[in-house]
Amino acid sequence: MADKNTINQSQHNAKKVLCAAYEAFATWHQQDASVRINTLTTALEFFRQSNRQSKDTQPKETFDKMAKWQLDNASKHIVEKQLMPGPTGEVNELSLQGRGVFLIRLLVAPSPTALEGLLGQVITALVTGNTVIIFGETGEDIVRKLSPFLGKDVIQHMPDSHFETLLTANEVAGVASICTHQQAQQLQRKLASRTGSLCRLIAETDEKTLGEIVQPHYVFNFVTEKTVSNNITAIGGNAELLALESE
Repeated sequence: MADKNTINQSQHNAKKVLCAAYEAFATWHQQDASVRINTLTTALEFFRQSNRQSKDTQPKETFDKMAKWQLDNASKHIVEKQLMPGPTGEVNELSLQGRGVFLIRLLVAPSPTALEGLLGQVITALVTGNTVIIFGETGEDIVRKLSPFLGKDVIQHMPDSHFETLLTANEVAGVASICTHQQAQQLQRKLASRTGSLCRLIAETDEKTLGEIVQPHYVFNFVTEKTVSNNITAIGGNAELLALESE
């Protein structure tokens, strides 16, 4: 059994990784979505080539197909800002922003389909402007191949033993997992018991067909809306009234 000092050091390391991811989010999510898409497309190409050169290529032959589809889907839904005229003449500009730091963990056996879905979750979180901490041996492989193409601490890896520690941290904005229904319920209860900000759970509970991840709306789970209002009509109107009053 680990002693108290070892446990405290482990928790400190986990929080250090989380703080680094939180700081990286400030820069990563400010990049245009089109830039993130191009960056991740390049990273996935390297990922695919690395898998083809490895000895264990057969299970990973379609490993990146879901991830590529998520990039194509994101290019249709999150790149363009929407202009919405307001009732008083103002112009409201709606854009989609990342939520923050996401924890991603595979909780079922690492079948080829589950691994493909896991990478799809990682890419969806990243392309929408979030930073990622991924757990387990599979996560370590993903980070090793993607991180050279991304900014510092945009994607990081931690052992499974740190998952519970970070799950309750207020800096965590969301959790994505491929898991069973029972595991999803357990995660939801733990997140509901947190104090502070709400944390979004995005669970794929069908590891064979990935029925949730393949939906076009899936990308919206990872974002929040941001609206900027430009009310130049009201300013001009006020200036005109002042001019009339002075005559």
